[in-house]
Amino acid sequence: VLSTIPSPTAVSIGILIPARNEADNIETCVRSVLAQRTQQDYRVYVGDDRSTDNTRKVVEKLAVQHDKLQLLPIVNTIVGLHGKQNVLAQLCAATREDILIVVDADCTVEPTWLEGVVSQFDHPEVGMVSGPTVVDGQNLFAKLQALDWRYGMGSFQALAERGLPVTAVGNNMAFRRTAYNAFGGYESLPFSLVEDFQLFKAISGAGYQVRFPASPAILNRSVAVGNWRTLLDQRRRWLRGARNSGAPFHARLPFVMQVLAVVAMMVALCSPWPWLAAGVLALKLFVDTLFLDAVRRRLTPSEPLPWLYLVPHQVYLILAMLVLPVYLYWPGTTRWKGRDLPS
Repeated sequence: VLSTIPSPTAVSIGILIPARNEADNIETCVRSVLAQRTQQDYRVYVGDDRSTDNTRKVVEKLAVQHDKLQLLPIVNTIVGLHGKQNVLAQLCAATREDILIVVDADCTVEPTWLEGVVSQFDHPEVGMVSGPTVVDGQNLFAKLQALDWRYGMGSFQALAERGLPVTAVGNNMAFRRTAYNAFGGYESLPFSLVEDFQLFKAISGAGYQVRFPASPAILNRSVAVGNWRTLLDQRRRWLRGARNSGAPFHARLPFVMQVLAVVAMMVALCSPWPWLAAGVLALKLFVDTLFLDAVRRRLTPSEPLPWLYLVPHQVYLILAMLVLPVYLYWPGTTRWKGRDLPS
C-alpha cells in the first residue's frame, strides 16, 4: 500500500483519477480538472494502475507543469481487492483531504464542476454526491450509447428525487472522508465489480445522505466505448456486479422497465398485424422523446435532442437485448481494462 502523502493544512479537496492504459484520454481529462473556475484549494492525484502504454509518461510531463498534480503509481494489490476498487482504496489511504472526488481518466468535466460538487456538501449529514454523466462521440455507435446514458441518468435522478437513491456513478462521485472512514473504507468491503454501488451502500448504510443532483454545472462527459465487445464486457460487469451486490428492486427498476418496453416492441414487430407494430413503435418513440427531452433540458439545455438517432436506437436495443442475456450467463471471466476480474 502507498505511504501516506502529507497534505498542506489549507487543502481539503482531493480529486482522484484512477487510470489504466488511458494514454489517449488522460491529458484531456487532467487539463479539464485543472481548469476549474474556483477559489478552492485542491490537489489532483492520478493513480496509475500498472499501465502498459504511455499513461504514466503523459502524467509525469503534466505534473512538471502543474504543482497541483501528483502521480501515484499503484504497484501493489490489497488482499481481496481488484481493479478499480484496489486503486481507489490505495488513493484514499494515501491522501488526507476532507472531500474526495473521483473522476475517470476517459472523462472531462465542466469548469464549474468542482464548485458545483463541493456546494452540495452544505450539511454534515451529506456524505456522498454523484454527478451526472453524458457520453460524447461523433459516430453512430457513440450516439446510441449517448442515448443509453441519458436514459440511465434520467432514471437515477428521478428515483433519487423521490427519496430512492439507486447508486453512485463511479466516474463522477464525491464523498466525505469522515463518511468513508465511518465503515473502514474499501479495505473493509468485499470485492465488487461495481465499486461505486458498493461505496454508495456503505456510506448510506452508515447513516449519511446521498445526493444525485441533476445539474449541468457538475456534468461529466465520458468517451464512448469503441466496439461491441467492449460494450458487452462493460454491461456484463455492471449486471454481474449488481446481481452479486444484492441491489434492491428499485435499483433494477429502470433496467426492468427498459427490458419490458423492448420485449413489447419485439412482440409487436413479430405479430401478423402491421398496425400493431407501427403503433407500439410510435408509442415508444413518443415516450422516449418526452423523457429524453426532459433529461436534455436539465443536463444539456443548450444542445438539441438527437432525435435522428431514436429509431436506430430501437434496433440497437433489440440487438443488445438478444445478445446481452446470453453474454451475461455465458461461462467466462469479467473483463476490465484488459484484465480479468473475479465474477
